[in-house]
Amino acid sequence: MKGMNQDIVVEGKARIAVPKAAGGKISSAMPVFYNPVMKSNRDITVLLLAAAAKAYGVEKWRIADPMAATGVRGVRTLLELGRGSIEVLRMNDYSAAAVALIKKNLRLNKIKTGKKVAVGQNEANKFLLNNGMFSYIDIDPFGYPGAFLDTAVRRLRHNGVLAVTATDTSALAGSSPTACRRKYLSVPLRNGFMHETGLRIMVRLAQLFGLVHEKALIPVFSYYKEHYVRTFLVCKASTARCSDVISQHEELHYCSGCCNKKISENGKLMCGSCGKQMEKAGPLWVGRLFDANLAKKMAIEAVKNNYVDEKTKAFLKVTAEEAKWEGKCGVGFYAIEDICGRHKIGQQPRTAEVIRKLRQKGYAASPTHCSTTGVKTNAPVKEVVAAAKSL
Repeated sequence: MKGMNQDIVVEGKARIAVPKAAGGKISSAMPVFYNPVMKSNRDITVLLLAAAAKAYGVEKWRIADPMAATGVRGVRTLLELGRGSIEVLRMNDYSAAAVALIKKNLRLNKIKTGKKVAVGQNEANKFLLNNGMFSYIDIDPFGYPGAFLDTAVRRLRHNGVLAVTATDTSALAGSSPTACRRKYLSVPLRNGFMHETGLRIMVRLAQLFGLVHEKALIPVFSYYKEHYVRTFLVCKASTARCSDVISQHEELHYCSGCCNKKISENGKLMCGSCGKQMEKAGPLWVGRLFDANLAKKMAIEAVKNNYVDEKTKAFLKVTAEEAKWEGKCGVGFYAIEDICGRHKIGQQPRTAEVIRKLRQKGYAASPTHCSTTGVKTNAPVKEVVAAAKSL
């Protein structure tokens, strides 16, 4: 850490020393990585842990952050959840500079290391293997998370929560389909709802590692934002729950001619709406992405929290509404600009108006956090087109 230029920033309740970005640009070349844009990511983590403790029967969290960088997530978690909510906090990084900075940031926030809080310097997998079982593990690497998932699953307790982030969205969203097949064992689809598809592909990958160890990983809060996808999964050590997870790994078929979509186990399908051959994505997770009660609690708590910015509060409000309706609306959504383009609708209607029209006709419909012009609904594509044309 010697010779590293630093700034002191305030994030949540924490004061954190961070390296100055060369030329003001944030990049992985920084001696220790810190991205202020990811504050929202950390806000959501703290809100989720606060809401999830009671929901999933966790009396005190045993937390592991294997790639802690500056330690900001761990420090914030300790300060904002309260020390009484945490049994153990273990932070780690492979970089000696990062470890020194984490220790400095603990001192800055008057947090002593010892039995409860400890900092290690090791490769992430070795760190997890050497530190027993945890009720919360955060896998947040640069790019692809797969190299850390087997070890994370091994060290995750029953009813524990695994958080997984992926930033290689070019693979997940269809720009690099070969990379997606190689790394995620799945076919992506580049269209209006590609980020939801990519999120579901990543969820399935994490679940596959869980299944090997007879642990069902159930998504309770999953989202796409900016340049990454992230999911929080509750662990159920149950072979019956594992079988249920496997049954929800299917393919999603999409018609580029009329925007129709369909879940199917079959290979090539013809569109039942326009007769064109459909494209496929998957296998992917076709179950729920959210625990609706958890999403609602997080949105309510965010409004009361002075550390959460207005954009994140608005984002959580949308996810709460999406979570409320997703059981009826299913997988994927209709991008209104695609509907208008394919069906020659001159004036693109407002998303909220399309949702209102569909609900008036008795269909389930909601916005989606993945797109400001996306409509999730159980209505057939012809009804979505009719609603858009009527506005």
